[in-house]
Amino acid sequence: MTASLTVIKYGEKPSAKIEFYNKKDWEIIERTAKNYEQQVREIAEKYQKEIDESNKKVGLLGTKREKLIKAGETFEQLMEKIKAKFPEVGSNIQLISESFSGSYEIVQMAKRSNIDINKYLDKTENISGVSSDVDLVGKLNEYVGAEGKFTPITRNSILELKIDSLKGIEFN
Repeated sequence: MTASLTVIKYGEKPSAKIEFYNKKDWEIIERTAKNYEQQVREIAEKYQKEIDESNKKVGLLGTKREKLIKAGETFEQLMEKIKAKFPEVGSNIQLISESFSGSYEIVQMAKRSNIDINKYLDKTENISGVSSDVDLVGKLNEYVGAEGKFTPITRNSILELKIDSLKGIEFN
């Protein structure tokens, strides 16, 4: 996932301005991610009830179906099990809004980045003093690249490149 918006325009020297999410936006993202987890769990619990009913009907002699939900399992473990063994549940989960799953992915990516998120919320960061457009783009990967350390908390970026064809125009 990349920054919400990247503006590209002409600049005499390569530079970038990175704007991180504000606290209110981040709270909404976290709340939406929790809502996603809740919806997935509700789907899984509904399916687990169907499994339990099916297993009761099978009785002692028949083959019982594997449980979907196990005590003490993390949400991530549940999701992996759904993907690997319960594709019919996965298809129901795909019906949940992409904004919910996108928020969940952003929050998980932020956790994996091991940064103090609150240190960056409501702030901007400038990248300047690079020798070329290529060097600038390389530094930007930390903010808008797929595996960038700050990608999950980057709201938008403004990129200035010394490319003559950009004079007088701006790309959003």
